[in-house]
This record gives sequence, structure tokens and C-alpha cells, in this order.
Amino acid sequence: MKQALMMVTALGIAGISEANASVANSKVQAEYKANSDVQIDATGEVSFSADEMSRKIAELEGKYSKPLATAKVRNTAKKSTGKSSDTLLGLINDLESKASVITSKNDALESYHSEMKARRLAEENAKLEKKAKAKKLLAKKLLAKKLLDKKLAKKAKAKKSVVAKKSLAKKVVAKKKSTVKKKATNKRRRLNNRARPVVAARRASRSAHSRSKGLCAKYVRKALQSAGYRFTPNPSAYQYATRGTLRKAGFVKISNRSKPQVGDVVVVSRSRAHKHGHISIYDGRNWVSDFRQKKANPYRKSYPYTTWRDARYVNASSSGLYMAGR
Repeated sequence: MKQALMMVTALGIAGISEANASVANSKVQAEYKANSDVQIDATGEVSFSADEMSRKIAELEGKYSKPLATAKVRNTAKKSTGKSSDTLLGLINDLESKASVITSKNDALESYHSEMKARRLAEENAKLEKKAKAKKLLAKKLLAKKLLDKKLAKKAKAKKSVVAKKSLAKKVVAKKKSTVKKKATNKRRRLNNRARPVVAARRASRSAHSRSKGLCAKYVRKALQSAGYRFTPNPSAYQYATRGTLRKAGFVKISNRSKPQVGDVVVVSRSRAHKHGHISIYDGRNWVSDFRQKKANPYRKSYPYTTWRDARYVNASSSGLYMAGR
């Protein structure tokens, strides 16, 4: 148990060089003379009892807090019992070097952990900066989109305003034209022998037969064209109303109850018995087509029909006008 005191001495005064070992031994000897568990012989070497050795080893464990190092100290203490002070000092130095290595490893580990922590912190900061940049870029894009939408909305509004103004202008112009046309239409015109309706009625009256030839469309068409009306001929009589031929030629539809006027045209719709319908013109006395009729509808049965009049002579007066005659 002689070496134990030297080990405890070295562990209690860590960092003492080999040259000061003897001074440390003398201090330890003086400290443990009164201890019954410590024995000092004439040469100055110290030995411990079993209890004191266990206590010192426990202190050694508490100081270095390294189980592996403590186990080595225990084994070394057991194996080195009875050796000289120089041998024990060598062991102490070896323990100090091992403790230094462990400390270095601990420092390196702490440095590694610190470095990893700093790296993780740097990565997190980089991610946060990246997110902040992305958020800022997104905000810029949203702002640009908002400005663009605002600009487009402004353009659309301006365009809509321009279109509305143009539409209003067109409506105003159309209204003016309609007013002028209406005034021109409503202008009271007197029929005379040179008016188109009179000329057409005269031609039809002169060409009419006493009985039907089945050529009403042809006779009325020639009468209208001779008066100067321009239109595309139709094969059937009813088509002059359904295809808009009379409207394009300048006629307007009037009520069937209106008092007939020279030049008025009546178009009878087609039926099973009369698949081409019928057309006739008023000459001031009778309705004529390819023959002279007693009434607008020459058939025994009543069929629907429409009455047409030259738009320029809608309100014309036939008073004092010679009848178309033959």
C-alpha cells in the first residue's frame, strides 16, 4: 500500500513537477501522521490501510470522473504495491498525460459540437434569408400583377368608354337619319301621272285580260319594272312578300283595312289549291294582275294576304288624280 499515498498526493496537487515530488511527500507525511489508517516507516515511505485506500480511490474517481481512468488507477495501485516513489511518480505522470489526452478529446468534441451548431445555425439563417427573399420576390410579383391588372382595367374602362361613345354617336346618327327618313316618308306627296305607282298601275291595267291566264306574277312584275322599280324576279307570286322583294324595291306593308290607293300591291299567300299564291295591283278602280279582278282576293275562299304601298307615297292623296285607266 506504499504507492497509494504518492498517487493521492499526485492527484491532489495536479500539475506538480517531478522535482517537487519530495516536498509534496514531506507535506503528506506530516498530514497523515495522526491518521491511524496511515503508517510511515523509518525511510519515509507511507502505507495505507484497506479502508483509507478505498476512500482515496473514491476521491480519485470523483476528481477525474472517468470510470476507465479510475479503473486503470485501481489496477495500477494494486499492481504497484511496495514499489519506490520514482515508480509511483512515473505512474502519476502517465495518468496526467492520459488525463490531458482525455481533456484534449473533450475540447475537440466540444469544438466539433460548437462547429456543427454554428453550421446548423448558418444553414438555418441561410434558409430564413432564402425564404425572406422568396417572400419579397413574391410580394414584388403580386404588386406588379396588381399594377398590371389595374392598368388593364383602366385600359378596358377607357376602351369601353370609347366604344360606348361610338355606340352613342352611332345611335344619334341613326336616330337623326331615321328622323329625316321619317320626315321624308311622312312628307305629303301628291300622286301624278308620272309617279311610279301610277305608271305601274296604268301598265298593268292596259295589259290585263278578262280572264286569268295563270301569269299574275309575270304581268305585275313587268308593270312594276316598267315604272322603274328594281328587284330580282321571283318564280312564284307569294315570294314577292316572303323574300322581301317588294320591301327592297321601296314598298312598305300597310293595313289591309287601309283605303286602297293607286299603285298598291296585294300578295295572297300560297295554299294547297294555289301553290304559287297570287299578286295584283290597284289601278284606281279595280285590282288587276293578268286579268281584272272584282276584289283583292280573286278566289272564292278567303286566304290570308298582305298589302304593300310605295314608301314615298304612304300619305299621298289621290284627290284630283286621273285614274290609271287603260
